[in-house]
Amino acid sequence: MRKIITIALSVVLLAGLAILASQAMRAAPGASLAGYELAPVERGEIVATVNATGSVAPRSRAVLAFAATGRIAEINVSVGDRVQAGQKLATIDAREMQQAVAQAEALLRASQARLEELRRGPSPDQVNAAKASVASAQEYLNVLNAGASPREVEIARLRWEQAKDELWKAQSYRDATCGNPQVSEAAKDQSRAAVAAAEMAAEIARLQYEQVRDGPSVTDIRAAEAQLAEAQANLARLTSGASAQEIRAAQAQVDQNLAALEQARLRLEGTTLTAPFDGVVVAVNGHIGELVSVTTPVITLADLSAYHIDVEIDEASIGRVEIGQEAQIVLDAFPDKPLRGRVSRIAPAGTLSQGVVNYGVTVDLEPTEVAVKADMTASVSIVIARKANVLLVPNRSVRRDRLGRYVEIVVDNQIKRQDVETGLSNETHTEVSKGLTEGMVVVVSAPRQSPFAPSTSGR
Repeated sequence: MRKIITIALSVVLLAGLAILASQAMRAAPGASLAGYELAPVERGEIVATVNATGSVAPRSRAVLAFAATGRIAEINVSVGDRVQAGQKLATIDAREMQQAVAQAEALLRASQARLEELRRGPSPDQVNAAKASVASAQEYLNVLNAGASPREVEIARLRWEQAKDELWKAQSYRDATCGNPQVSEAAKDQSRAAVAAAEMAAEIARLQYEQVRDGPSVTDIRAAEAQLAEAQANLARLTSGASAQEIRAAQAQVDQNLAALEQARLRLEGTTLTAPFDGVVVAVNGHIGELVSVTTPVITLADLSAYHIDVEIDEASIGRVEIGQEAQIVLDAFPDKPLRGRVSRIAPAGTLSQGVVNYGVTVDLEPTEVAVKADMTASVSIVIARKANVLLVPNRSVRRDRLGRYVEIVVDNQIKRQDVETGLSNETHTEVSKGLTEGMVVVVSAPRQSPFAPSTSGR
């Protein structure tokens, strides 16, 4: 921001200044001071300021975007609407996020139930069921190790013989049926299918007979032993209770599922835009059905209850600016309605721009009836010093050479040098703290003359 630093003066003139000036002019000879611009030494008030320009900003401004990608489902506000903090402004389609929350809740409940079960220990029914499983597995292994009795072997052989008889009958019926030209093809196909079924039944009966006769295989016994060992281990776990490691693992699973649920809920919350503070909607950029991402600004909200102006002050002037100093403000939109404010913030560090170090300064506007709006251009004059009842002369009357500062005064119709000490100054006037008295007349400017003309100065 281009900043102009000037020193402004507000001079309160005492009565009779015009009279003093006219008397000074009359005192000079008509020819000797012709063309000179003279001014009286006046007494008044001087105000020193540091000036800068900026734009009006609201107390708070927020550009809101959804925290998830989706299609806009609702927009509940329009430009100019006043909203309260926490009010729902807009939403996107949240069905997928809702399902994710429901799934995360289910996983959390399951892990919590598992943890509670481990801490509580097994119920009597669970222990009894585990004991029954051990007994059943032991009995099955005993049967395999004992093998089949002679009676069971004979029964298996007879079932095989019976299956072979059924196969012979089916084959005979098939031969008779298929050899008769009067029989339909459907009946022939049915007889063939009956033979196939009888052959399968006879083969199954044979295998069962051989299994009973030969006894269980090594694989069968090993499988039964593994089943018994598993049942015994399960019973031991139930009766001894969960170990500390198992409980820690279950607790870790609960914690993990809880974190996943929180993340799912945050994503669901990200499908709704809510007002972060009380304010006014100043922009709405989305439309229902529009696909938006996390980088798409949808609603802009501003708190217009108070305003401030941010300006940049260069390092040559920032040392004279302090928090709490009064500021005079003029808006381009209302040049005839000056406003007041105060410095509320000074940046602790500067920024380098085009070789100049600038410091950010915030000026808060005081309440006013002027219709201030955000982003209006403002000229700010920060009052850094103020003195009353001091001697003042025009800036152009103060000169400087190797001996110091001086002015030219009119004494007995002659122009003489007068050394002075100065204080505050501005665009038009300078405070003189020593060397002059009120009512003296100083030379502001001399007429242009030929270098060969004689001087009228008394120096």
